Amino acid sequence: FPEKAVATMAAIAANAEEGVDRCQIYNFIRDFTPMPVGSIEAVVSCAAKTAVDLSAALGCIVVFSELGFRANLASKYRPAVPIVVVTSLDHVARHTNTAYGQYAFKIPEPADPETETYWTARALLFALEHNLCHPGAKVVIIGGVAGATNTVNSIPSYRILDAPGIYKRKVAQHAVPGSEFAQFAVQKDHKTVSLRATAISLEEVFSPEAPKRKTKIVCTMGPACWDEESVGQLLDAGMSVARFNFSHGDHEGHQQVLDRVRKVITEKGANCACLLDTKGP
Repeated sequence: FPEKAVATMAAIAANAEEGVDRCQIYNFIRDFTPMPVGSIEAVVSCAAKTAVDLSAALGCIVVFSELGFRANLASKYRPAVPIVVVTSLDHVARHTNTAYGQYAFKIPEPADPETETYWTARALLFALEHNLCHPGAKVVIIGGVAGATNTVNSIPSYRILDAPGIYKRKVAQHAVPGSEFAQFAVQKDHKTVSLRATAISLEEVFSPEAPKRKTKIVCTMGPACWDEESVGQLLDAGMSVARFNFSHGDHEGHQQVLDRVRKVITEKGANCACLLDTKGP
């Protein structure tokens, strides 16, 4: 049952992410990053710091990254929220499936200073539609610089906006409506903290709204999942990367499976990367 294995792994990854001390991770990565960093990394890394400081108030990070450079820097610091990558390039959009927290928002042509505001609004709607951000949340926007092209050498702009809509918190399933416990479960003024490896609040434990998984799932395409139906099930279960092991089989057989995978991806309108693991000596 390949699709159940993928779904189980995706659920485990999403659950494990909730136990991560984001402040500790950010400080650890920053402490072991050679200083001084470049101007672009100095700006982009602020997004992860903002995610720590704003906590649940931050919904997602939107980064204009035509070539993927800025997006990868954002992923480096392991922010607690999804990263919406705005790009017009197919290969960059596919590459987001291999990077932590990234979700591609593909646009027809590269953004420029005149169209950046329009694509920012569209990216926010994309984030809401795909449950990457809740309505009314704060959103970090990493954009370009007026008068400069959106390349790896452009120093990005940094701003914080509000996502469209009003966020209405849901009452936890385990709470009786109107009870003191229900009030306690949905309000953020008071928190009961369970200390394991990290601090996890009671609100997080009982929240009916699971956060978006940021860890990506790589699936080796074996004979049990070579047909189109199985490929579709793997995509629905959470497959991010389809891996082809060239240590087994021949090029013709792998090509047939690869064509099948790409066909299903196109039909479902999904975003999935393909990894060709070549045979060693």
